[in-house]
Amino acid sequence: GSVKTHHVVERKRDMSTNTSAAKNVLVWFRKGQRLHDNLALIEACKEAKHVFPVFILDPNFCDPKYVGLNRYRFLLENLADLDKSLRERHNSRLLVFRGNPTPVFEKILAGET
Repeated sequence: GSVKTHHVVERKRDMSTNTSAAKNVLVWFRKGQRLHDNLALIEACKEAKHVFPVFILDPNFCDPKYVGLNRYRFLLENLADLDKSLRERHNSRLLVFRGNPTPVFEKILAGET
């Protein structure tokens, strides 16, 4: 299965990094794309009503001047595997966005669609 890429996520309310009081938690996958030892994901799954796993594809990473085709392909395969594992183990999906992480998070947290 392929991973869908979204520019913005559908509107989510009450997102918080404080999992003890949160109904919805956003978990940002950056370099570590494993599930079994991802403490942020483990804690979010224990405490939150809804967990939204997110990966942001930074355009600087996609620039052929800096990243070769094989490394980019490897990343996309890892994201597809992560999405599959999330579906199988947590009944969830990986939300993949494109853009600089700061403005992407600003849009997500502002509820912009």
